[in-house]
Amino acid sequence: KDFWQWAYSDLVGNTDRGTLAEYIVAKAIGDQRKIRNSWESFDLTAFDGTKVEVKSASFVQAWHQKQLTKVQFSIKKAQAWDPRTNTFIAPAKRHADVYVFCLLSETVKINLNPLDINQWEFYVLATKEIDRDLGDNKSISLGQLKNRSLTYNIDELSDAVSSASLL
Repeated sequence: KDFWQWAYSDLVGNTDRGTLAEYIVAKAIGDQRKIRNSWESFDLTAFDGTKVEVKSASFVQAWHQKQLTKVQFSIKKAQAWDPRTNTFIAPAKRHADVYVFCLLSETVKINLNPLDINQWEFYVLATKEIDRDLGDNKSISLGQLKNRSLTYNIDELSDAVSSASLL
């Protein structure tokens, strides 16, 4: 317990917030894995087999800010890593079927609580849509995302992922 508290208690920081977002989405979509595999070419597997990539962002950061962060999510293509051969597999591409973009939307630092599920907004896009509309772009802005996706709450997320996987 001391290790977990020492190493992973800063849930506002980019790294641990991203892992928390993956956990939240995993529970919402029925990923059955007991342990996270950080080397997989995608983050999660939904109950129906849909491969899901999870991206996280926040207006408020762990460090001092003069203004809120302009939200951008990475959609960069990447090569998959093959642990059997210890090599990357070309070509670079987006390996998931669906992307879930998780925004920790609270804008007042003193009120920020990543464990409060009501402070999160979720957006869902099929990878086919990202490839078609954004091609080789490496990121998507919050505005671009809102033009392409509804805002979902945690209870709607599983159905949104399933629907997007059918596109």
